[in-house]
Amino acid sequence: MSTDYKNIIFFYPSRVVGGAEFLFARLAKYMKEYLNLSVFYIDYRDGFIRNNPEFSSLNFIDYSDGKKTDINFCADLITPISNIYRIKEFINFNNSEIKLFFWGIHPLNVVHVMPEAKTLENFDAHLTKFIMKNFCRNNYNCFYNLLLECKKLKSTYFMNHSTYIYNEIIFPGAIEKEYLPIASCDKKYFANENIINNDEINVCILGRLCQEKTNALLMVLDNMNLLKTNKKKKVHIIGDGECKNLIKPQKYKDIEIIFAGTLVADELDSYLANNVDILFSMGTSVLEGSALKLPVIPIPYSYKRFYNNKFYFFYKSNNYDLGATVDEYSNIADLSIDEVIDIIYYQNQKRIIGEKCFDFFNNNFSLKFVSNLIIKLLDKNQLTLSEYNNILQRIGKIKKNKNIVYKILKLGCLINEKK
Repeated sequence: MSTDYKNIIFFYPSRVVGGAEFLFARLAKYMKEYLNLSVFYIDYRDGFIRNNPEFSSLNFIDYSDGKKTDINFCADLITPISNIYRIKEFINFNNSEIKLFFWGIHPLNVVHVMPEAKTLENFDAHLTKFIMKNFCRNNYNCFYNLLLECKKLKSTYFMNHSTYIYNEIIFPGAIEKEYLPIASCDKKYFANENIINNDEINVCILGRLCQEKTNALLMVLDNMNLLKTNKKKKVHIIGDGECKNLIKPQKYKDIEIIFAGTLVADELDSYLANNVDILFSMGTSVLEGSALKLPVIPIPYSYKRFYNNKFYFFYKSNNYDLGATVDEYSNIADLSIDEVIDIIYYQNQKRIIGEKCFDFFNNNFSLKFVSNLIIKLLDKNQLTLSEYNNILQRIGKIKKNKNIVYKILKLGCLINEKK
């Protein structure tokens, strides 16, 4: 490991409970305690991570909305790639040699921060590219050239293949194919290896109830509703969010839906270990379950309602994928909901599948593995603040989109959203 890294800064201020928050904080803590690095974490004074006892040992730097945080020392700053164009809106850098490192931890990290985001997220990658190149040309070129320049300097990485391929379709040639997977921590104990109740099916859907995750949750409920079994069907929903109202328990009369709310840390682990036989989730939540030796099924994300009737267990994932688009997911999935239930409840393979998921997690997504990989990638990174400033001057500025065709598309999406 290089000895050049005197300081590492994680920039992810947030007041909400989410997988990305835990990802950055856990990596920061691991690097500080086990790699003996000088690590800082930028967060609100009332931020979720800053006020979580698990992370009290971190060195925090204050962040406030509408006010830039001063960074006066040389460091490597790690932040989501959603900040690739806007990082200077949040931080006042006073050292030109600081290095910037951008990490794609969501397929739409880049698209989400473009002025046209609310319209573009309604379409697949190919159509998004077509719309951007033809009706959002200035902003597309700005982001494309910025990504291309940062790729050359080894400062941008995406977490898995599905995230890479989505962005590679939109910005061909500008996306680094070397992956940096997300991570989760080891657990203090493991899940109950026996079926929770032989007369029941206890599955769980874990994740924040935002649009792209709630549509997947509804898909799982639809499948559970169609499942034929003599056992009582129970679905535990862990998480909360603005889309909770989309879940209509009265629609699923054969299922007992249990809203467990937001659970974190030991409370989450205990609930999963003692109440759940199969976990459906995406992103970092997949790792939460697999680290407990639970059978885990990644599910696809989508901003629109969809129905999917095939699934796969986590240990069959490729290229660090923790879920995928609906189309990509269908290329991997090979088990119907009936087959999943048969394997766990009738073939009695909860322990076997859980251990396979755990081994896969340990070998590819542990804090040790990912932290050491980050250090290696930081060694390659050549994007100093000085070079970043030069790139921004060359690529031009983002502008409000006045294209008439784009405005019509935007209006159509708004009308469809209200239906």
